[in-house]
Amino acid sequence: MLTLFADIIVPFSVPGTFTYRVPVELNTHITAGMRVLIPFGNKRTRLYTGIVRRVHEQSPTEREARYIDSLLDELPIISEQQFEFWEWMSGYYLCHTGEVMNAALPSGLKLSSESVLVLKESFPFDPGTLSDQEFLLIEALEKQGRLTMEEAEKILNSARSSGHIRRLLDKGIIRLEEEVKETIRLKTAKFLFAGPEMHDESRLEQYMNKLALRKASSGRLDMLLKFIDLSGHFSSSASPVRKDILLKQTGGQAGVVKKLIEDGILEEREYEVSRFSTIQHAKEPRKLNKAQETALREVKEGFSDGKPVLLHGVTSSGKTEIYLHLMKEQLEAGKQVLYLLPEISLATQITRRIQAVFGNEAAVYHSRFNEGERAEIWRSLVFAEDSHQDRGIGLHKVSIVVGARSALFLPFRKLGLVIIDEEHDSSFKQQDPSPRYHGRDSALMLARMSGAHALLGSATPSLESYRNALEYRYKLVELKERHGGRDLPDIVTEDLKAARDRKKMHLSFTGGLLSSIEDALGRNEQIILFQNRRGFAPMMKCDHCQHIPKCRNCDVSLTFHKGAGLLKCHYCGYSVAPYTQCPSCMREDMHLLGAGTEKIEEELQILIPQARVSRLDFDTTRSKSSFQKIIESFEHREIDILVGTQMVTKGLDFGHVSLVGIMNADIMMGYPDFRAHERAFQLMSQVAGRAGRGHTKGKVIIQTSNPGHPLLQQVIAHDFEGFYQSQILERKKFYYPPYCRIIRVTVAHRYEDYAGEAIRKLAEQIGNRFKGKILGPETPPVGKIRNEFLKELIIKFDREYTQDIRELLRVGIVKVRKDDAFRQVRWMIDADPY
Repeated sequence: MLTLFADIIVPFSVPGTFTYRVPVELNTHITAGMRVLIPFGNKRTRLYTGIVRRVHEQSPTEREARYIDSLLDELPIISEQQFEFWEWMSGYYLCHTGEVMNAALPSGLKLSSESVLVLKESFPFDPGTLSDQEFLLIEALEKQGRLTMEEAEKILNSARSSGHIRRLLDKGIIRLEEEVKETIRLKTAKFLFAGPEMHDESRLEQYMNKLALRKASSGRLDMLLKFIDLSGHFSSSASPVRKDILLKQTGGQAGVVKKLIEDGILEEREYEVSRFSTIQHAKEPRKLNKAQETALREVKEGFSDGKPVLLHGVTSSGKTEIYLHLMKEQLEAGKQVLYLLPEISLATQITRRIQAVFGNEAAVYHSRFNEGERAEIWRSLVFAEDSHQDRGIGLHKVSIVVGARSALFLPFRKLGLVIIDEEHDSSFKQQDPSPRYHGRDSALMLARMSGAHALLGSATPSLESYRNALEYRYKLVELKERHGGRDLPDIVTEDLKAARDRKKMHLSFTGGLLSSIEDALGRNEQIILFQNRRGFAPMMKCDHCQHIPKCRNCDVSLTFHKGAGLLKCHYCGYSVAPYTQCPSCMREDMHLLGAGTEKIEEELQILIPQARVSRLDFDTTRSKSSFQKIIESFEHREIDILVGTQMVTKGLDFGHVSLVGIMNADIMMGYPDFRAHERAFQLMSQVAGRAGRGHTKGKVIIQTSNPGHPLLQQVIAHDFEGFYQSQILERKKFYYPPYCRIIRVTVAHRYEDYAGEAIRKLAEQIGNRFKGKILGPETPPVGKIRNEFLKELIIKFDREYTQDIRELLRVGIVKVRKDDAFRQVRWMIDADPY
């Protein structure tokens, strides 16, 4: 028999693939793109899920190839195009393909084994050689048959439990086995098909006549007639019928179906079915106005030229309607659409609008779905598209996916259009873990590899995208007026410094903002308040010695959360009860500083007790459905004032919001980052766009201590072009993107000196290549996270991002790591980090 080998991508941060031997019984089944279970690492029995990259006959020379344990798929779940995308991503973002695989596959598709303890069938039993703990473990094994390592440790309740287990293994009393558990259970249902007797029309007619003559068989006849109706048996598009639906619609009994099966009229088979409820859809996309029709025509012109298109439309200009028309055209052409949003918080309203038109052909995919739901969407895209495969019978055919950046990795087979909405948003950037990819840029590459059109949409485009459009790398399409002729909101500032000096502040509110809120409530209108900090107060401070309590694991101040009654770290989760006495000087002079969303919510309840106030931030939206519930309550006007973080700035569409308040613009403008002004302009413009989307003209009030700031004047004037020109000159002057590329290398170690020395040595290795273009080594703004000290190096370069640069970094890091002192240093490389 032919001896085959397979190169396997393993789910670890290791370079390349690993070659395994294919068991002979799998020779005719295994192919690239399938999942396999493989042993990996020094513990030869531990099994992990790998992906077959290539099958060949070449035996590895450097080591003996281990055998693949088992094959998990009947069909490939990864296509060659996906592999190419993974390999591009690992190359560009300086990571390993296994890390990309980990990000791509839903956890439900990544099986691994765990070690379990079992008693040997016959073992030497000398009571004199066993400790009490060992007796306890043997007794538990005799009762339960098997124990996981975790269960054994709980039973022994000892810090030295591993020693007891090892001694029992050495004595030959127990053994270790590897057990693979399916992490998800498929939801299945029974389907009924036309049996052999139904395919002969004359015999079917005789059978039905026979049933009609026998009164006792009327139930069978009714059931059969209903099956013919539901399945469309006599049409060219006949389909199976779910057994539970047939029984429900006929009021029949399972025994009647059983009899029809015995008579050869029906056949019964079980298939996976969708976890998602069926959505009825009957709407067509709305008719476009003249401006939208012109924009749609220009978008298609850009597509025909083979360019990505940037749709720059002011807030509420009707970009989503253009998207719907483009989606419809793609579906009619038999293509698929990927609609990317920066955060799942935007998905609720958008998905409802899309599903109203396309029903279950539009699916949502994001990290808050459970393992089964994410795996189902993956399988729907693999199986439901293939009409010759009956595996997709019970699954919804998915043609449109609405999702956050992780949706990039789904197994599209006929991708025709990629839409990146709110393309400017920083949430498209993956921070940790690796791969640290940018969703927008990766989506553009995916579209190019797939031969699909790419459309970027934003009211406040990123400087990079707008520059690409002005330099004709993208086609620029603009919508400068709001849909329905509505005016853009009036934007005014309220001077915080002047209000404090005159003692005209009402807690966190200036008089002007507070009176505007009361006026809007008097007109039965709704209000959104934006505060870009969650929690009650960002920090505690001692008025006597100025001490600020910090996290014991991270170099950050603790945020007070009043609902939980705790000071919390937003990096590692550490929490402690609030201090009444200063831990430094021991005086009782501790006070809270600043205001987060929780405090703003409480102050509103004090100042305007009749108002119904709710909060939209990370703390109130932890569950999968909590965001949707808050949004629906606001839509149904059960909430008067919605207080939130960045979640309230993006893409939400409410017809009765007439007032938006920005509580403190200075926090955003003062952040130490070259993109601070760009992000501040985008956030303020976006949240301002939530006002006046109905029949009432909107008003936006910005509270600031610097009302004359040029950036605020550009926001007030809705002057994106002026903002762009001023910012692009700054970027060119100080050599920042889009005039250069940046790679940030960060090291982490539990000892600060080791981290600093490791990054210094790397700087020495690569310094000659990047003279004058390396910033650092330096400590980042947050220099310690989870008990690890951080040091970083910023590399700027104006050439193409070439393999040479990547190789230079890789070799430099390898050389530093050869020193035993730095083996425990953790390296994080981030291309385009900001």
